[in-house]
Amino acid sequence: MKSWKEVRDYITANYEISEYDEDDDIITAMVFLKNGRKQIVIINRSEKRIGFHSVIGNINKNDIKDALCDLSDWKYGRITCTEDGECGVSHFEELENLSEEKIDEILKTVAVCADEMEEKYICDDVY
Repeated sequence: MKSWKEVRDYITANYEISEYDEDDDIITAMVFLKNGRKQIVIINRSEKRIGFHSVIGNINKNDIKDALCDLSDWKYGRITCTEDGECGVSHFEELENLSEEKIDEILKTVAVCADEMEEKYICDDVY
């Protein structure tokens, strides 16, 4: 894709419960999973990179190492944690590398990964 507008238009047109915050250039999309659960993915831009983020919740410090190992098997995503312990799965992709198919693949992979980790380490469907 050549522009953030193309990415934004595709996601808001093709994902249910999509919201766009024009002031902050943030899209919030709900990804429905095959297991009947759902996961929120937040998409934003940073110059020519697009970020895909899905919150897991507060993972116990003793479980972070295991969570990192779990994530190593996934094609897209890495664990990010705030100072207060809230963790999520994030992936960044260059705008020029994105196509509709790749957006779908990244959104679904980040959502499934975050959901599985949320289920394993939080034991609830929080996000």
